[in-house]
Amino acid sequence: MANVTKKGASSNTTPFVSNIASIASNIAADIVSEKEIERLATFGLNLGMAFQIVDDALDFAPESVTGKPIGGDLRERKCTPPIFMYAQSLDAAKRKEFEAKFAVVPTPVFETNGNVKVNNTPSVGGKSGANFEINTEKGFTENELTHIIQEIIDNKYPEKTKELANSYLEKAEEALNPFSGEHCELLLQALHYVRARTK
Repeated sequence: MANVTKKGASSNTTPFVSNIASIASNIAADIVSEKEIERLATFGLNLGMAFQIVDDALDFAPESVTGKPIGGDLRERKCTPPIFMYAQSLDAAKRKEFEAKFAVVPTPVFETNGNVKVNNTPSVGGKSGANFEINTEKGFTENELTHIIQEIIDNKYPEKTKELANSYLEKAEEALNPFSGEHCELLLQALHYVRARTK
């Protein structure tokens, strides 16, 4: 399946990352230890991963809460953690059918010299993803999409995705342990913001 990540940053991500980078650079200006610089890099990487994974979970939150149509990632064939978890829950026959229809991309995911490609799926929760050919036949019907979205919600895959995000947030918080002061507090606030995001 396609990568278990977004294909680009969401509209919320870019200013968030810019603000975090600015705060982190202020902390970095006051330190000389290479180990502390590495800790800040670890913080940034894990916070960024958590932010994106929470974004993937929120794709299945009500439109009245997020302001975005529900299940947009499924419609765009972005294999995010909730969708990957759903696919992994299916028996072999149903998973094969799902993967075939998922491979019918409404718009190209990747283009190389005019060819459409789908990358291998990285491991999520210790399970390897699938790799399959682009299917030019019939994709999902609207009823099928609605059913899959409801199955993802009913099986609490968005909540499980947030648990995955929390594992990254814990690593980010641990990386900040040696730091203190106003800038560190701002980074901790950013961490708490990601954990509590609803849109």
